[in-house]
Amino acid sequence: MTRHSSPPPLSRALLPVGYGASWHRVLIDQALTGLPAALLVEVGWSSRSRLPGWGGTALRRRYGTRYLPLGHLLGNMTYREPGQIRTAARSARPSRPPIPR
Repeated sequence: MTRHSSPPPLSRALLPVGYGASWHRVLIDQALTGLPAALLVEVGWSSRSRLPGWGGTALRRRYGTRYLPLGHLLGNMTYREPGQIRTAARSARPSRPPIPR
């Protein structure tokens, strides 16, 4: 007998999105509107973007306290070195201080 598990409720889901598709902003807006506990978590080392509206400042302005820039903990410190992955959380001394609140 095969057991089929049902997907987790959307309130407990992780939705990976990026700025590569124009509909991702709609997805983020709908998730943050429809799910009161939803957060937008930045995991990239740098929150800068060449695309208007996708940089850290613009995201913070748009989503307020529901935007959490955690790239200093979760981002790849060696993103410019192909094949190398080193997160600040695994390093003894992160080279970038936490963002003050």
